[in-house]
Amino acid sequence: MPQRYLLLVVVLFFAPFTTLAQVKTGDKAPEIHITNWIKNAPQSKDLSGKFIVIDFWATWCAPCLESVPHMNNLANKNKARTNLVFLSITDEKEDRVKALLNRVDFSSTVVSDETRQTFDDFNIKDIPFCVVIDDKNTIRWIGNPGDLTNEIISDILDGRVTSPVVTTIIPSAPTQAEKMYEALTNRYATYYKDQDLPEYFNMTLSLFQVSRTFINQHSDSYYNELLISDGLAYRLSTFLDIAENQVILPDRIAKSYISYCYKSQRKIEAKQVLKAILNHLNVEYTVSDSLMDAIQLEVVDKKILKKFVTDLPHISRNSFSASYAAIDNQRFHLLARAIQAQFQKVVVTKKDNILDDKMSLTIKVDNIQNMIDSFNAYGIKATLVKQKVPVYRFTEKR
Repeated sequence: MPQRYLLLVVVLFFAPFTTLAQVKTGDKAPEIHITNWIKNAPQSKDLSGKFIVIDFWATWCAPCLESVPHMNNLANKNKARTNLVFLSITDEKEDRVKALLNRVDFSSTVVSDETRQTFDDFNIKDIPFCVVIDDKNTIRWIGNPGDLTNEIISDILDGRVTSPVVTTIIPSAPTQAEKMYEALTNRYATYYKDQDLPEYFNMTLSLFQVSRTFINQHSDSYYNELLISDGLAYRLSTFLDIAENQVILPDRIAKSYISYCYKSQRKIEAKQVLKAILNHLNVEYTVSDSLMDAIQLEVVDKKILKKFVTDLPHISRNSFSASYAAIDNQRFHLLARAIQAQFQKVVVTKKDNILDDKMSLTIKVDNIQNMIDSFNAYGIKATLVKQKVPVYRFTEKR
């Protein structure tokens, strides 16, 4: 399956949208406020008059962790430059950061600002986000850390840049599929926002995929959902709370991507969205057991896992990338689903009440062994097993 990159907080937006501007090249940099020097602290913590590469990140941010090897490479190449500091800054508590550093190596100076003052002053809305500041405290480069090169750093350090560095991106002409999806998104967004339209359902299948958009709002009195460009098998598996490889579709739709807009004040459960989709597709399913490869998860040390149980009132985040899967103040089953999607294996969890709690966990998923080792660090044993699991076979209605 294609790699899935997702950073989800609570998303309620429609394109086009606006956000407050982050810092710009040419601006004077705000003060960097640090509450904890966690790893690789320099002898002098006075940053004035130094060049600074500052990488805004978090332990729960999978795309941030994805860029760590690249940033380590840049930091190691510039070790001899005493006037240059690489800072990786988060707003999290020191003990939480240290727990991750036991498993993820950073060559940069790792710090935290638990007050969030630095994040607020730089107006950081999305991470990862990287800023290069020169020795006169002027911002010379901003962007994704993965786009920062050693050549850019050298040009700034050696004074070959006489004006702020601005990265210019020339977009390519949109494809027919992209144009179709843009029109579809705008149409669905209009219906979704229309308060005079309480009941609506429309869906489209395509053989082409673009960036996924998912919006869900529901309560005891309504259920509204908008989805753009998700794999049909994956979406059905989500409704059924199973792994994608437990879904077998007819050939005509097996490789399709689904988009839909669903609104109702009468049918307000997820299973009714599924029913609407199946009726539109004119398919039904039968269930039978099949012996499949599975990943069994079992809590073996509650004392360790309890350290990562959370109870925050408002913030819940998921973050998935090619190498990491993370939840922050979320239910464990969301992490299990990410593991299923990554390895295309059913995840079987041995019943334990602690897994009903919200928690913050970061698992490395680039290979099976790293996944096993990551879970072990949280007091969870991951084992590869063979197990009979239900398989959902979808067929055309007669």
